[in-house]
Amino acid sequence: MGDSYASGVGAGDFIPPEQPCRRFTNSYPNQMNKDARLRASPDHKFNPVMCSGSTFKNIHSGGPYSQTDQLGNGNPTVATLTIGGNNVGFRAILTACIYRFYAWRSGDCTEELAKSQAIMDSPDFANGLAQAIKDAMGKAKDPSFRLFVTGYAAFFNEDTDQCNNVNVAFWWGSSSYWTKELRKAMNTLLMNLNARISEVTNGLGNNRVAYVDVNQRYDTHRFCEPRIKEPDYDNEDIWFFHWYKKRDELSIDLPWEGTDASTCDPNSDDWGDAFQCQIAQAHADNSSLTLSGAPAPPSVASGPAPPSVASGPAPPSVASDPAGLSPNLTSATLSNVPVPRSIAKRSGGISPELARVFHPKTGGQSAYAQAIFQAGI
Repeated sequence: MGDSYASGVGAGDFIPPEQPCRRFTNSYPNQMNKDARLRASPDHKFNPVMCSGSTFKNIHSGGPYSQTDQLGNGNPTVATLTIGGNNVGFRAILTACIYRFYAWRSGDCTEELAKSQAIMDSPDFANGLAQAIKDAMGKAKDPSFRLFVTGYAAFFNEDTDQCNNVNVAFWWGSSSYWTKELRKAMNTLLMNLNARISEVTNGLGNNRVAYVDVNQRYDTHRFCEPRIKEPDYDNEDIWFFHWYKKRDELSIDLPWEGTDASTCDPNSDDWGDAFQCQIAQAHADNSSLTLSGAPAPPSVASGPAPPSVASGPAPPSVASDPAGLSPNLTSATLSNVPVPRSIAKRSGGISPELARVFHPKTGGQSAYAQAIFQAGI
């Protein structure tokens, strides 16, 4: 059970149907299912219900697409659960602190981090997680049933210096540098989230429920490791996905094409759909926006970024259009935009590629699987 970290977004191949859960072949549940330690039983069955975008409500019994309500299928003896990242707003943090997909509407990084901390400190968070665990235990019929609740891994090596000038913001002229301060702040939030999940899980006093810490297994495999020059888009020794695969794979595909800025949801539970909508609406706000890595438009090539690209207040012409959907703005034509060929012209634009950012690759998913096995399966 769980969110996109459990469904394995980007790790391996799509398991059809791709939507809406984005399950992949090398997710840690799938890796565990193939392991001989679980396949020893002749009546072995596997019921993957993890789903990208899930929050506590999708785990709770009776909730929308309730994952615990499916525990009665097959009388399971063990289950895994990774949940909480979407509740505290991982997606909003990546928009505000890393990619700036939404241009001037991307938000303030410090404010988003503070919001997330406040959410995880709240009684609602603790109660929501506790109820998810209780519902899972209540639905399982086998008296030997065990539930393993995982945490998350910190994204960065926060001690190195070579990342201080790294900037992977989506739009030309936007900036969000990977300074030590930013890396430490994001890592601290992740560690606080893990502590909160562990506190709630262990606080239930149920010896059939175990918290599993995966963070230490990611040591030397995070962004900004000393041997790696970031951004390194194709290094399998980094266990998190960047947005690009390879910087030299270029395409003329326009990432806002195929998305209706007037109807899409920039706050969709699905990260890929949300990010693609943010890109489409930002481009609808200002059609002169250019992708980072593409040639800068003549009007801004020699000077600072225009106000609509900067992280400050919106320009008046955009601020007066609250929906950000001015019908007078049209698409620009770009060339040499660094979009991998694997996603160029894909139906629905680049949503699948965007969905995987800062998610574990196959190696990172394996770390989850091994940590759970070590915890006592």
